[in-house]
Amino acid sequence: MTVHGTIVWHDYFTNSMRVAKRFYAHLFGWTYHEEHATKFAWTGGEADYPLIMKDGQAHGGFVNPRETVASHWRAYVAVNDVDQAADQAANLGATIEAAPFDVPGVGRVSVIHDRQGAVICVFKRSHEFPPPTGTFLWNDLFTPDATDAMAFYGSMFGWRAC
Repeated sequence: MTVHGTIVWHDYFTNSMRVAKRFYAHLFGWTYHEEHATKFAWTGGEADYPLIMKDGQAHGGFVNPRETVASHWRAYVAVNDVDQAADQAANLGATIEAAPFDVPGVGRVSVIHDRQGAVICVFKRSHEFPPPTGTFLWNDLFTPDATDAMAFYGSMFGWRAC
């Protein structure tokens, strides 16, 4: 059972996939399993999606966005209802980059920019595979307004500052 508010996946968006894969393999011992999608969620059309493998589990993937972007990570937070979470985020002042959409065999996703512009994805899986454990252990948010960010994420996911 995946708990609402738990970070369950990470994607790395980069235009330098070969370099990034080699870097993380050397740094963390990651290996990769290539998936091929005929209708890739992030770019449309066909694309390869290297899954990040560690200890026999897939923990995330690499995305070549096919447009020039600064490399960045995206975290996916489990929610009970993606459409409701996207509506809640918008009502709290967030911007919706990608309205809720389905990824066949994976789940439903929406991409949100919080009130300071940080990106977070809300996700509900449509499969029975358990979420991975043990590779991504910590996420930090660097923000100009920590008080506002704590209020936003507390409302969205029940997160609180320690």
